[in-house]
Formats: sequence, C-alpha cells, structure tokens
Amino acid sequence: MADTLLDIPPVLIVGAGPTGLAAAMSLARARVPVRIIDKLAAPAPYSRAIGIQARTLELLEQHRAVEPFLALGHRAHAAALHAEGRVIARLDFDPLQTRYPYLLLLDQSVTERLLTEHLAGLGVTVERGTTLVACDNGGTSLDVTIRDADGRDTRCTPSYLIAADGAHSTVRHLLGVGFAGHAFEQTFLLADLAAIPDWPDDEIHLFTTPDGIAGLFPMGDGRYRLGGGG
Repeated sequence: MADTLLDIPPVLIVGAGPTGLAAAMSLARARVPVRIIDKLAAPAPYSRAIGIQARTLELLEQHRAVEPFLALGHRAHAAALHAEGRVIARLDFDPLQTRYPYLLLLDQSVTERLLTEHLAGLGVTVERGTTLVACDNGGTSLDVTIRDADGRDTRCTPSYLIAADGAHSTVRHLLGVGFAGHAFEQTFLLADLAAIPDWPDDEIHLFTTPDGIAGLFPMGDGRYRLGGGG
C-alpha cells in the first residue's frame, strides 16, 4: 500500500474472490486503508469462472497488473455456434477496438493467486480463516465483530463494509438485505477435460439442440472446459 494513507478507518472487505481482491487493489492504490478477510483457510483450488473480458484486462493494465495474466491465460479470438452438425454463426473478436481483442481463459484459482500477489505488493494481506460473525448498523456507525482463525473475536468500526462474499453472503444475511430473484429449473454441468477436438484451439464452440445447450472453451495445452445443460 502507498506510504501515506488517508486518515480514515479501514474499509472492510468480506470475501477474497476476484471481486473482493480487485476492490482491495483499487482502494489500496487510492491510498485508502483496507482490510480483506475470507472464511476459507486457503484459496479454493478449482478452475470455476474462467473468462476474463477485454475491459477487465484494460483495468488490470491501469493497475500495472496485466502482464502475468497475459502470460498464463489462453486467448480465444472467436466463438462458433453449432447446430445440426454444422456451424451456423461465428463471432470474431479481432475487430474489437481494444488492445485485448479476445476472451482470456484462465482458471479462477490462478486469477485469485495473481491478484493476491499484486495486492501483497501494495502492502495488503488477505486475512484467511477469518469470518464476520456480527454486524450492527443501528447506531451512528457500523460496528462489526470478526472471528479470526484462532477463534478470537474482535470488534471494529470500518469506514465502509463491502460484501464480496458471494451468493450466500454472510454480510447480506447479517444486515437483513433481500436478494430478489428465482432459481433456474434447468440442470447444468461443468467439467474440465483433456481433449484434442478437430477445431482451432483459439475458438469457443457453442452447441444448441432441442434438448439443451453446451459450450467447449479452450484452456490451452489440450485442456478444455465443458459446460452444458437442458
């Protein structure tokens, strides 16, 4: 973090996924004191979300953090839509007016590692095995209780609280914030495969049938993400 910080209580970020890490990175570069906590003792090792859009890469460039992503990610320059055994449409990303005219495909576990390393260079360390257990915003300030990895509880008054802890957000439940919406009735699957299909490995392939949809995303070195549902 920059040597001279703003004279305010730290912003508390709950959740050290890509959203929370990116928020912490932006605040740290703006000289805002920040704490970021995550209930997991270690980062999840799974690939999960894999697509990084051009605008995200542009923002990473502004933070001088994009190069490791470009070195480790796999670039998809087009998407082909298949139906009835043939390609019925193709979307070419190359004409996009950006330095990054492609979709960068990279395991979320790697994305989180790179963001965590960059954040450490700014002087901010993720506090792992740490949970938010209470939150009181009924007074003139926001008071929270945090439980660390050793089971010790501490109270603090952050200047802001950022909920980056996902669909089952602890912050949202503690504050009684609603989450309007409904669940999809369809069943979906995800799998990471070792495959060598007879298509270019810099294209995404999408398939539609009367029974459902599927997608094949190249990850480089013969790895593919398969997703589908119906």
